[in-house]
Amino acid sequence: MSGSILSALDDSALPQEAVIFRNFMTNVDSHDLLSPKVMRSGRFASAGKIGSAGEYLISYIHNLEKSAQDTLRTNLYGYFPQVVNIDTKTELDGTLSLLLTERFYNEDGSHTDVVTNAKHINDGMLRILIILASQRSSSKFQQFDEVENGVNSEITEKLVETFIRSPQQVLITTHSPIILNFIDEELAKNSVHLVYKNSQGHTKTTKFFDLDSTARKLEALAPGEAMLDLHLSDVAKEAEKSRIEGLKKL
Repeated sequence: MSGSILSALDDSALPQEAVIFRNFMTNVDSHDLLSPKVMRSGRFASAGKIGSAGEYLISYIHNLEKSAQDTLRTNLYGYFPQVVNIDTKTELDGTLSLLLTERFYNEDGSHTDVVTNAKHINDGMLRILIILASQRSSSKFQQFDEVENGVNSEITEKLVETFIRSPQQVLITTHSPIILNFIDEELAKNSVHLVYKNSQGHTKTTKFFDLDSTARKLEALAPGEAMLDLHLSDVAKEAEKSRIEGLKKL
């Protein structure tokens, strides 16, 4: 909402519906600029936000109550069973650091704990951590861009399940048909949208599997395979044609 005309107008200048819409959009947590370098920076903030680039991730975890940190650790353990502890500490320069303890077992049953600073944690683990941490947010709407980036394909199914079970409404973007293969057919019909630009350069959207060509593919293929078996440029043309025909009927 920052920079929009709605953010600059006083409540008295707006109809009630616009005020409700503005307030809702103000509370959207958008994570569309996630940067591994920024996620590791340890910037301090007290606003309870993770930030669009993940700049306040460590601060957000630092400010969680102990029970919430334990829940976050348990959820992360579901993805990475070797992780047994999450900790934060304040550095001399005022920044925060994130430390993950991983436990590795020896053949004799003993174990070795390895503590790793977030600066050396792989990008995929940091992205998973942000997704899990955001579910503790008071925001009712979360947005993630290209969720497959940096994430091992072996945990993609679990990641999709996490989004489906999320207590908030979640908008994700992806170019990966693998993501869609872990969504059942009915959910795919209702939740997968095609976003495209028409010949005038206007951005449009439609339910992907409402179109004739995609619906036919879905009869025989899984959602991701159906997407992979189509040329999206042709699907966009079909969507625009369908939109125009629908307008003519009004």
